[in-house]
Amino acid sequence: MTSSARARIRAGRVRPRAFTVFILTTSSNLVGRTARTLDRDIHIVNVSNESDLEAALATLTQYSAGALLVSTDSFFTSQRDRLVALTMQYALPTIYP
Repeated sequence: MTSSARARIRAGRVRPRAFTVFILTTSSNLVGRTARTLDRDIHIVNVSNESDLEAALATLTQYSAGALLVSTDSFFTSQRDRLVALTMQYALPTIYP
């Protein structure tokens, strides 16, 4: 790394490659407020039942999701095995609670 590149990083002028983040949740209230504090293009995906889950993940691949964040929720905990299998099937980089 050159000294000028290090100087730009220290000065905060270099940002990681931009990508779109999707947040999988059953309630968008709190998540929406939190998402606005981040410097990323963030979309909230509401899922309320099992059939919504697969449809939502299939749709995310069409939008070239750069990352998926799964919110802490008892629904997602109960669907953990299915959720992991689907995110692997669609090759979605995912952060689980």
